[in-house]
Amino acid sequence: MSNRTNKDLNRFIAHLPLDSTDKVTVVLKGHLLVEELLTEFVGLNFSRPNKLKDARFSFHHLLCIARAISKEDSNDNLWSSIEKLNGLRNKLAHSLEPKDLEKRINDFIAQLSDFNSQNDYVSPDLKIGTLAACILAICLTLSAKINNTNES
Repeated sequence: MSNRTNKDLNRFIAHLPLDSTDKVTVVLKGHLLVEELLTEFVGLNFSRPNKLKDARFSFHHLLCIARAISKEDSNDNLWSSIEKLNGLRNKLAHSLEPKDLEKRINDFIAQLSDFNSQNDYVSPDLKIGTLAACILAICLTLSAKINNTNES
């Protein structure tokens, strides 16, 4: 595991309640972690990223830019998964009791169903809920993309 991925994994573990049944907290904190990584990924693809710091891009804008600068078609599932996470977050942020939250969460999890929480990045004794594991998969994928961009 790269130092970069290890750093991002530790940040994820420090800020996300991994075994929480509180889906609201997992979605909101997970969304913030993904947003940080998206912002960094986008910034790495510009020669003067400091000129973007006052741009105040929405999450959706960051995602659109990331999609546009992504050089690989294989990232479509990543961007689609991030879009679903953003939809979950927006539902929670704008509705006290969203009616279709469970369905949206299940759709999000189904899209990332191939993620195995017992992979090389996660200790087998670490208890992690399915929703948190899916957000972790997104974070680790973005972390790897950032690491690859830095090495290029």
